[in-house]
Amino acid sequence: MSSLYNKNKNLFLSPSFGKNHSSKINGNHEPGNINRRLLHSFRGFQNNICPDCKEKGIIICDTSEGTQICNGCGLVVETNILSEEQEWRNFSNDGQSKGNDRNRVGETSDIWLENNLTSTTFIKSSKKLQHLNMMTQINKNDQTLLSAFNILKLICETFFLRSNVIERAKEITKELQDMDQLKNRANNLNMLAVVYLACREAGHIKSIKELITFDRSYKEKDLGKTINKLKKVLPSRAFVYNENISHLIYSLSNRLQLSTDLIEAIEYVVKKATTLITTSHRLNSLCGGSIHLIVELNTSEEKNIKLPHLSQIASVCGVTTNTLKTTFKELLAASEYILPKNYLKDNNTKLVILKHKYLHDDKKKRR
Repeated sequence: MSSLYNKNKNLFLSPSFGKNHSSKINGNHEPGNINRRLLHSFRGFQNNICPDCKEKGIIICDTSEGTQICNGCGLVVETNILSEEQEWRNFSNDGQSKGNDRNRVGETSDIWLENNLTSTTFIKSSKKLQHLNMMTQINKNDQTLLSAFNILKLICETFFLRSNVIERAKEITKELQDMDQLKNRANNLNMLAVVYLACREAGHIKSIKELITFDRSYKEKDLGKTINKLKKVLPSRAFVYNENISHLIYSLSNRLQLSTDLIEAIEYVVKKATTLITTSHRLNSLCGGSIHLIVELNTSEEKNIKLPHLSQIASVCGVTTNTLKTTFKELLAASEYILPKNYLKDNNTKLVILKHKYLHDDKKKRR
């Protein structure tokens, strides 16, 4: 191996090598300048082609030894290299004499940050040193993002949310930062709204009543308004249909003893409503409003079909009658876009009557 190293050294010091590269050097012809440029060009030459066997061999980097070796002839191209990877250290296992436990030093880097720096841990956890370290290493964008991530971490730990929900919430927060919408949103209320959307996307549904217990200084109305504003900023994440909603529809419909045809129509309405209606609704209220809409369209005195009333639907869905009425009116206003085609053809006159009955009265009250 030493002979190979001497061969490499002789190649670098040979006059033919200097002559080949002398024509490419411009500017100052000082000896120090020329040597530095020759060394730089030689290292660039080394990284691509082996100086001994040329293009036949491939240079391999051995991170454990800190060397670069040609796999064709075995020439050691570089004896000392600096590894830019994350540092590893060996710690001996307690009670075991064989082998070492290899661990990473420091915390893992966060992929959502721009700089993607590893953190520094201080022995006595000095707040001033930690603050200075953060100010010097992290830019302003990452500082706001880190403060938002810290709030998200506290929220997720409070409600025992899974890691996929945390990552989804971080993804939404990063999307807000890319849109320059995170400056005034790194607070408890907005992060609760982010967690609300992340839970729905991940299928781990949390209601507004549950989330508001994290910070009692806010009310349910405040969180609802914040969620609506966030949905307007991120329309693609306004509402995501998942399998949990279909299970909820089937369970509620079975408790109300509805037929399979009605259940399929209700599920179709809920799927369409999730993509069109941007206002925040609990899943129970949205399902209840869809059930009430389909029930109203199928209710007829001639057929004597016994279908559940508004109060029965509200009690089964676990919502108030007023909430169910407001959701029903929103769905009725968008009935042309959310109802199946066969319902629009068969119940066209009935839809006109329902709109005149419920929506026309609201217009009069507003006037």
